[in-house]
Amino acid sequence: MNTNTGFWLAAHGKLWYDDPWYRTAWMVWPQAVGLLVFVSVWLFQPGVPGFIPWAKPFVETPRDVLTPVAKNPATGYRMRGRAYYFLNQFDNARADFEAALRIDAKDSDTISYMNDLKRLQR
Repeated sequence: MNTNTGFWLAAHGKLWYDDPWYRTAWMVWPQAVGLLVFVSVWLFQPGVPGFIPWAKPFVETPRDVLTPVAKNPATGYRMRGRAYYFLNQFDNARADFEAALRIDAKDSDTISYMNDLKRLQR
């Protein structure tokens, strides 16, 4: 062991056992620094789109959002219509049920949901 290291360790040990403030400082400073870093990142977070220079903004091309939902587009319209129905957005639900019926006019589930909607709006 190096003599400088031994001297430092001896001084640290003496202070550790004799001085409660020294011991408290050794226990508190890592948490204080971590808290300071966390709060500064939280308060001054980068909100500007150009902050990360290597990332390009993702521009989504307009497309029908129901295309990846189901293999049968009528199912997608029916399910979205049900979601609108439960959100009490009945005009949007009616539009989606009608779109589903234009694709598949014999879909019994869509017909049932459309009848429920008509019954509710009487």
